Amino acid sequence: MKLFASIYDEKEYFDSIDYLYNLIEGKNTEFITNLIFIQLVISLEVFIERLSKPLKKEYKNFCMNTLPPRIKIEHCKEIIKSLNDKLYSSIEAHKKDCETLFLDLSKIWSDKSITHKVKLNFDLKFRSGKHGDAEIIKIFEKLGINNIFKEMKIKNKEGSLIYMDEFIDAQLFIQELVEKRNLAIHQGVKLSSQFSVKEVGNKIYVLKEILKEINKIMDKHLNGLYFKKALMNPNNIQPSISNNECFSNACYACI
Repeated sequence: MKLFASIYDEKEYFDSIDYLYNLIEGKNTEFITNLIFIQLVISLEVFIERLSKPLKKEYKNFCMNTLPPRIKIEHCKEIIKSLNDKLYSSIEAHKKDCETLFLDLSKIWSDKSITHKVKLNFDLKFRSGKHGDAEIIKIFEKLGINNIFKEMKIKNKEGSLIYMDEFIDAQLFIQELVEKRNLAIHQGVKLSSQFSVKEVGNKIYVLKEILKEINKIMDKHLNGLYFKKALMNPNNIQPSISNNECFSNACYACI
């Protein structure tokens, strides 16, 4: 199953960046280089936040006992926030809502979670004013994915002075990208004096590869949940992929 890879449209996130890159050697090199770095960070953050919608849609296919504990914790945090708002305003006015929320909490962590389904109410959002690799790690930890960068494998096509290894360290790349974006926005630093046109092009290439890697990791995450669901209830599986398309080391459609 390759849900995220299949719905990903690279042009949606890089059309404007590629257009700017084609203009970079003109009269406005300094301005365009800075703009490219700013737009690269924007594209990364928009891409990650948009993962929430298809993810929530897929999660509706799972009972709570299939989901990783971290997902259940994040969902419960939102329930507790809602409970606090209602309990400290007017218990009588929100009595029924509170009962429903408490019931949800009990089912999520009890044996009833085997059949209990809920509409997950948390998003993959960047906190206000927060950017960079640390924030990205925290976002994907909500799904039970520990340090998503460690799962990325991006071939180093340039062999530049910065990246002499066979594979690029995606986390260090994001750190540098966000750092340069901040310098451009907050201090007006001219990034064209730090990067050649070729190096800017390589930044675009690497971010494109990072987004593809995130799609692969998300698909692996979903496939693992479907496989777990199949093992727990093999007689009630309705696969959304063909019988000849397998994933990971096993395929629930082939069981």
